Amino acid sequence: MNIGPTDMNHNKVPFFCRIRRGLPPLFPLVLFILFGFGCSLVPLQGPPPKAKALGMLDSPPKLVLEKKVFPNGLTSILIENRKLPLFSLFVFVKIGSRHERPKTTGAAHYLEHMMFKGSKNYGAGEFEKVIAGNGGTHNAYTTKDLTVYHESLPINALDNILKLEADRLFHLSLEKNSFEKERFVILEEKKLRLDNSPRGQLLFETLKTAYRQTPYAHATIGLTQDIKTVSQEEIRDYFETFYDPANIVIVLSGDFKAKTLMPKMKTLFGRVPSKGKFRKALKKRDANRLYSFKNSWDRPKSIELYGNSPLPLFMAAYPSFPKGHQKSFAMDLLAQVLGGSKSSYLSQKYVHGAKPPLGSFQAFHYDMEKSGLLLFTGQLLKGKGPAAFRRRFQKDLKGLCHKAVSVRAVEKVKNQYLTGYFHSFETNSGLAELVGLREVLYGDPFYFHRELKRYLETTPDQIKEVCRETLEKNSPLTVSVWNKHRKKKGKGRQ
Repeated sequence: MNIGPTDMNHNKVPFFCRIRRGLPPLFPLVLFILFGFGCSLVPLQGPPPKAKALGMLDSPPKLVLEKKVFPNGLTSILIENRKLPLFSLFVFVKIGSRHERPKTTGAAHYLEHMMFKGSKNYGAGEFEKVIAGNGGTHNAYTTKDLTVYHESLPINALDNILKLEADRLFHLSLEKNSFEKERFVILEEKKLRLDNSPRGQLLFETLKTAYRQTPYAHATIGLTQDIKTVSQEEIRDYFETFYDPANIVIVLSGDFKAKTLMPKMKTLFGRVPSKGKFRKALKKRDANRLYSFKNSWDRPKSIELYGNSPLPLFMAAYPSFPKGHQKSFAMDLLAQVLGGSKSSYLSQKYVHGAKPPLGSFQAFHYDMEKSGLLLFTGQLLKGKGPAAFRRRFQKDLKGLCHKAVSVRAVEKVKNQYLTGYFHSFETNSGLAELVGLREVLYGDPFYFHRELKRYLETTPDQIKEVCRETLEKNSPLTVSVWNKHRKKKGKGRQ
C-alpha cells in the first residue's frame, strides 16, 4: 500500500515517495483540502487557458462532466468517456497521517489496510475476488494529507463494484482476527519499506528533521511502537470520524451516461447521514501555524546515518511552498530544470559530465497541502564521500540560478508538463485522478486549466527569483546513508 506523499504530476517526485499496495515503489503524486458544496446537477465545462502552449495544443482536451453534492455532503463527479466499455472509480477520503493523534501514528494507513478485510455484507477477500473475477485492477494509497482507493474494470461490473464500495465505506467490519493479522503485515511492511531500506531511511530522516514538531514529522506508515499498541477501538474511531460522507469525493470515468448513473450514486452514497465529527478533527490539524518550520535554515545542517548501502546516498533539502502557492508553480519548473531528467542542468553536471561524482541524481519539489521542500537526491560513485560532495554541491550553487535557468530549458520543462497533463486524458484512471485531486484540494474539478495557464505564463525571470530566494538565502539540510557511517545507539522512536 502506498505510504508516501502523492503529487498531481507524476514526473515530479522520486520513486521511493509512493508505495502502492502489493507493488514496489513507484513515482507519485500529493495533497488535498475540503471540497466546495452545491447541490445542482449540471454539466460543467471548464474554460481553456489563453496562454500558448509552446508549439503544442492551445488548450487541454475539452472535458464535460457532471458534479453533484448530495444532501449528506458527499461529492460525486461523473465523467463520460465512451471510447471503450471500461470504467475507473476513485474514492478520496480526507484523512492522512498529519491528522493522527499522538500514540496512534499510522492509523490512516492501518485503516486503509482494513478496508480490504470485509464489511457488513461482504466477507474478507470478497472485494479482491470480485475485482479479479471481472479482470479488473485495484489499488490504494495513503499520504500525509489523504487516502485514495481506486479500481478499473469492464463496465458490466460497475453496479456490483458500487455496491461493494458503498458497503465498505459506510459499514466496515474491522473484525478482530483480521485486525491483528494486519498489524503483523504492516510491521513487516515498515521493515521492508523504511527500517531496512536505505532510501526509506533517507527520506524519513529528511522529513522528520525538516518538519520536527509538526504533524508532517512522522512517517505515514507510523511509528513501530504505535503500530504495535494501537487498538481496534482507536482505528474504529478514526473510521467513524473521518469516513464521513461529507469528507469523501467519488469520481467515476467511463462508458456510462452520467444522467442515468447519478441517481444510482445518490441511492448508494447519498443517503447515509453525515455526523460531522470530522470537521472539528480537521480544524485542529488544519491551522497553518502548526506547519511552520521549526528549523533554522541560516546555516548548513548535516546528518549521517548508518544504513545497508555500499555506496553513499544523499538528500539535500531547502524550504519551499505548499501546493497551490503562487510561487509553487515556479518551484515545480525550477526542480525540473535543475534535476528533473537526464538532460537537466545538474544531472548533466554530476552524472553525465566529465569525471562525474554521482551515479544518479534527481531534483523534485515535494509540495504538500500545508508546506513544501525542494529536494535534491542521488547516489555517489565508488570512491566518492558525502562530506566532499556536500562541499562541492554548496559551492556549485553560487551563480547556479543564472546559469541553469535559460529560456530554452524553461520551454523544455513546460512542454514536459503539458505532455504529462495530456497523457492523463488518455485513460479513465488518469482522468478520474486528475479531476478528483483538483476537486479535493481546490473545490474545482477544472482547476488544472488554471494550473496549465500559470505554468505557461511563468517566466524564466520568475523562476530565477524563486531559485535565488530558496538556494541563496537558505542553507541546506543534508542527510546521507552509507554502510561506512558510524552506527549510533538510541535512534529514538521510528
